Amino acid sequence: MTRPDLPIPNFAISACLTAGLLAACALRPPVTDDHTASPPPASPTPTTASSDVTALLPLTTADLTAAIRLTTSFATAYGTYSYDQPPQAYLARLRPMATPELYGSLARAASTRSIQAQRARDREAATAHATANKIRTIGPHSLILIINLRQDITTTAGRHQRTQRLAITATKTSDDSWAIHDFQPADAGNAGDTSAGAS
Repeated sequence: MTRPDLPIPNFAISACLTAGLLAACALRPPVTDDHTASPPPASPTPTTASSDVTALLPLTTADLTAAIRLTTSFATAYGTYSYDQPPQAYLARLRPMATPELYGSLARAASTRSIQAQRARDREAATAHATANKIRTIGPHSLILIINLRQDITTTAGRHQRTQRLAITATKTSDDSWAIHDFQPADAGNAGDTSAGAS
């Protein structure tokens, strides 16, 4: 004979639930301070021998600053002229900043009669402003700097601007100062000679 399903008393259900919870708690390890999750170890931070990158350069900060200042001053003086200024006055500004070899080339160019005649005919004058763009090459005795040169030019036809990029080489001299050794358009590929000693 099949026995009819009998309802389970409430106290039996409570007892089963209580027994199950106790068993679950017994199987689960207690949470203590020793089990607190900790963040993963940080990746090691790369370090260099010096935090000052200028210490890695073949020139001191003072040398680098002096060379850049001279280069921008030379470019400004080179790009500034006037039709009514004699070549000697123009060259007098450049001579203290240039090597003897470069000064000879500048003197020959400034004395070109056709250039003087054209500037006099057009009443041409220019005021230049030079800014350092980037270092192309650097060595213990030489620095090649890319200069942005802007000229504000006035002629009988009016006013206009001319811009160009120059690669200018500054070299150390025998008295540990700097002089401009060479310059040419930046796209001409002036690689300079950074291995040359002081002269």
